[in-house]
Amino acid sequence: MEHNIQRLLAYHTLENIGIILLGLGAGVTGIALEQPALIALGLVGGLYHLLNHSLFKSVLFLGAGSVWFRTGHRDIEKLGGIGKKMPVISIAMLVGLMAMAALPPLNGFAGEWVIYQSFFKLSNSGAFVARLLGPLLAVGLAITGALAVMCMAKVYGVTFLGAPRTKEAENATCAPLLMSVSVVALAICCVIGGVAAPWLLPMLSAAVPLPLEPANTTVSQPMITLLLIACPLLPFIIMAICKGDRLPSRSRGAAWVCGYDHEKSMVITAHGFAMPVKQAFAPVLKLRKWLNPVSLVPGWQCEGSALLFRRMALVELAVLVVIIVSRGA
Repeated sequence: MEHNIQRLLAYHTLENIGIILLGLGAGVTGIALEQPALIALGLVGGLYHLLNHSLFKSVLFLGAGSVWFRTGHRDIEKLGGIGKKMPVISIAMLVGLMAMAALPPLNGFAGEWVIYQSFFKLSNSGAFVARLLGPLLAVGLAITGALAVMCMAKVYGVTFLGAPRTKEAENATCAPLLMSVSVVALAICCVIGGVAAPWLLPMLSAAVPLPLEPANTTVSQPMITLLLIACPLLPFIIMAICKGDRLPSRSRGAAWVCGYDHEKSMVITAHGFAMPVKQAFAPVLKLRKWLNPVSLVPGWQCEGSALLFRRMALVELAVLVVIIVSRGA
């Protein structure tokens, strides 16, 4: 529902924090159930997704900053057509968004795949509650991934595709060299983190009580499946590279709009793209109004309540520090 690209990315940070905690929670559950495989899968999956999130979210924030630097807009409704104006940033942002949506063969997919494996292992444990929660957690993570794919399509389609909606977007130019290099370098790391995951994951085994066996992680079944799907496309890719310059050139013009002049409003907006999701989750969104502190506790936004909340936060922080120090001692 959010149209500010940087705020939207910040919301997805909360989503990925939840995914990281799911993996770590599976590892802690493995410790409680005394299952070494669950411990390794959960902790390694959570830590690897933590590393991956730092990479692809850096790509996205730096790319969004480059677009803001050239257009002056953070509202994706006021952008459009940026892919033609800033092609390097566009490709890097596409890689980052695909990694955020956990699409193969990028690093976001590799981390979430290990977390999925921890849920499958949890469903095979002896405890009844664990067998019940394992499939439910996997389904919940799958639904979250589907929503992330829709968000990726909305952000990239509305921002980088289509026609420019404002003069600033129409007059945008390529980002400075240092901006482009930093974004592209991190995007390449996202690709390496996914393709080389079978060799990178065992390196994290030092951070868990029981290391992963290299023999079980060298062969990546999802990567083999992806390569088998891509093999039929390989001849066409080679033909396009070798014979592409011999094909007759085609003239390109504006899209046909039934004889009318094309207007900037004749595009799919971010609000329209998100409307089906908003309607599907309408009962959940109503809870925001019902649980609004303004309606539940009138006058909570006064100056005295703000001061009270600050003091409560300081007290909670002090208690947390005392607990950590006492545990360390």
